[in-house]
Amino acid sequence: MEAHEKVAPSVIWSIIGTAGVACSGILVETSMNVTFPTLMKVFNQSLNNVQWRITTAYLLAVTLTIVLAAYLQRSFKFKSLIIAAGTAWSKTKVSEKPYSIRGSKAFCSD
Repeated sequence: MEAHEKVAPSVIWSIIGTAGVACSGILVETSMNVTFPTLMKVFNQSLNNVQWRITTAYLLAVTLTIVLAAYLQRSFKFKSLIIAAGTAWSKTKVSEKPYSIRGSKAFCSD
């Protein structure tokens, strides 16, 4: 590659997208680790138990998401997926009560 050869915009966007996904993965893993002490108190469990269960659940969710995304991309058109995702998102309800773990074993503040 010559020093003055231009890089295609698709390559630049691919690099930006990869960096964004990597940063969001790090953010999710960090926030997951921050919740360990709280989960240990709430469920009265050891660090090893909480860490193993939460990390396993997270990795299973990531694996299922990757497999499902690959299947959906092969099976449906991009426009159909966006419309279905937008419709599903618009049908969700936001909880009327904010959830809290302070002083409540039911995780719902009254």
